[in-house]
Amino acid sequence: MSFTPEMMVDYLKSELAIDVEDLTPETPLFSSGIIDSFALVSLMTFVETEGGIRISPSDVNLSNFDSISRIQAYVDRQLAA
Repeated sequence: MSFTPEMMVDYLKSELAIDVEDLTPETPLFSSGIIDSFALVSLMTFVETEGGIRISPSDVNLSNFDSISRIQAYVDRQLAA
């Protein structure tokens, strides 16, 4: 199974109790306050497990993790490396 944006939306809804109705792939997750630092740790664990990657602490920044599309692009880059 591949890592998909739909998996992230399902996770945000079911595990983090986030209202995903108005989320788009470009919706800022962290800079808008939808996800806080506690949820970030949980989300990173999910991304690592489901994406089959290891996230380097230096990669945890808004450029890589501030939206569903940025997270997907990060996972894709890590899998291609």
